Amino acid sequence: MSPRRRFSLQQKLFLVIMSALITVLILSTVSLLLYQIRTYKKLMMTELESLSTILGDSNAAALRFEVAHSATASLASLRVRKQISSACMFTADNQLLAEYFRDGAPPEMPEPPFEPGFHFAGDKVTLISYVRHDADFIGTLHIAADLDWLHTQLRHSIPVTLGVFVVSCLIALLLSRRYLRIITAPLSGLQATAREVSESGNFSLRARKFSDDEMGRLTDSFNNMLEQISRRDSDLLQAHDQLQANVEELKAEKLELDRARQSEHELRERLNRSERMESLGHLAGGVAHDLNNILGPIVGYPDLILERLDADHPARDDMNQIKHSALRAAAVIQDLLTLGRRGNYQLVKLDLNTVVLSYLDSPPFIQFTNLHPNVVVNLDLASELPPVNGSAHHLTEVVMNLSLNAMEAMPNGGTLTIQTSEEHVEEPIDGYEIIDPGHYVMLTIGDTGIGIGRSDLPHVFEPFYTKKKMGRSGSGLGLAVVYGVIKDLDGLIDVVSEPGIGTQFLIYLPAMQGAPAAPEPDVQNTGGTERVLVVDDIEEQRTLATRILTSLGYQATAVPDGNSALATLQQDDFDIVLLDMILGDGKDGLDVYREIHRLYPYLQCVLASGFSETSRVKEALDLGARLYVQKPYTRKTLASALRSALDQPASARTA
Repeated sequence: MSPRRRFSLQQKLFLVIMSALITVLILSTVSLLLYQIRTYKKLMMTELESLSTILGDSNAAALRFEVAHSATASLASLRVRKQISSACMFTADNQLLAEYFRDGAPPEMPEPPFEPGFHFAGDKVTLISYVRHDADFIGTLHIAADLDWLHTQLRHSIPVTLGVFVVSCLIALLLSRRYLRIITAPLSGLQATAREVSESGNFSLRARKFSDDEMGRLTDSFNNMLEQISRRDSDLLQAHDQLQANVEELKAEKLELDRARQSEHELRERLNRSERMESLGHLAGGVAHDLNNILGPIVGYPDLILERLDADHPARDDMNQIKHSALRAAAVIQDLLTLGRRGNYQLVKLDLNTVVLSYLDSPPFIQFTNLHPNVVVNLDLASELPPVNGSAHHLTEVVMNLSLNAMEAMPNGGTLTIQTSEEHVEEPIDGYEIIDPGHYVMLTIGDTGIGIGRSDLPHVFEPFYTKKKMGRSGSGLGLAVVYGVIKDLDGLIDVVSEPGIGTQFLIYLPAMQGAPAAPEPDVQNTGGTERVLVVDDIEEQRTLATRILTSLGYQATAVPDGNSALATLQQDDFDIVLLDMILGDGKDGLDVYREIHRLYPYLQCVLASGFSETSRVKEALDLGARLYVQKPYTRKTLASALRSALDQPASARTA
């Protein structure tokens, strides 16, 4: 790259100006010197011409008459002129008349013919002029002069000229620097502004305007360009911000859409799961109802037979085995009813800690711990828990099923944690199901076992969905029963599990105000002499109830439907009615009880059924029915229910 390309504009302009000025000054100086040479030469020639004219006029007579001494004397006067080196005067016939040579100058005699005019040779100039008198040619005059005088004059003028040249260059330098700033200052300002704008990106900067000439207009154009760029940059930034906002909005919308789709998918899964559980529940409930009616005599008659057998009778063991097997079958049927959410709960305010501690002291739990000796139980119960609305029997089933499930998930041992706490949920929790904000009493049962796989987790509460071997670990309804009980208690469930780490079941039960209800006193297995009206559409159940009541000392009368019951009540007086909730004449137990309660408000009633809609049972209980007995019932269960209802004060019976 040429070094000149690296020069700044100011340097380039300075070089151009100075080059032009110096060139002009050199040309001017040379022209001046040439002019001086010409001037001195012309002056010398004029002086020689004048001298020649004077000498010719003054020596005209000497030439005409060829007076040599007069001509010689006239030429001798040239001594005062030091530049004249020689002079000769010739007559008309070219004969030398007179001559003059400066001292020390070599004599040089011109030879004819003579050409008038100036003749330059070396460092001399010779003037040859004709002398005339009255237009007659009378002779020739030769005057030779040295050019040293001319050279001397030039040597004297050259330093002055060079001095003027140098001074002119200095003045030009100073003036060019001064006036160069007028040109370069706006350009430098533009350059500095452009650099600052480029480095900072601040298009609000403006260049300083120095004048109203072309540079001023260039500055205005540059500033206008910056203004337009600034406006466009501002518009571009606004567009970028708007685009960024749109992108963020689209991202948020996409995220919200993805969440909505995920929520929709999860809700659909939950709905499908709920519908699946509901369908299984209806199926299980219907089957349980029929099985309860079939199982009733098998559960009830062993007590009647055992009462008539001697203590050492060999058939007693067989009958006890039949009774225990029937009770186990009844427990499975009760699980089916719970699964179908068609069981009847007598809800009271309970202390959840009491339910847990009662179960931990029960023989079934002790038996479970003996079967799993490597499992350590960690109990963490919160103090001063608010009560929950529930059934002690069914909540015990929840604790039992979850504990048993946790122990079986730790075949090599581990830690079973049972924890209670009071929780205030402020924001919805998205777990196995959505935990709504509210005030809860929380039961957490966790293990450090094998965990539940992600694909299995949505199905854990489905009946018979298990990875355990059927027949070895219960009926396969344990977690399904837990789900049914918690739903009946308006509770919520969450499950957290990781394979190889363990599982936690988190039960959220609505917290209640007030204090837990006092436990009901245990009613002894005693009978009575009161009159009992049995209303049941199944003959085997009527016969069984009549036999049990008679064995207890009661006077029992049995009818198959509601109309028969109302007719019988009109004919005879009864102390209590044992009313089945499902009747075959188009009226269920609630319809019949409404009529009985309207006509006989003091007559007490105990409800019984193998299956009943919870809302219908609750309505009958709220209307005045005392108790609900789940079929199949034993002799002891029926005796306790009747005695409890009959021993209640009359004022309470009509409440």
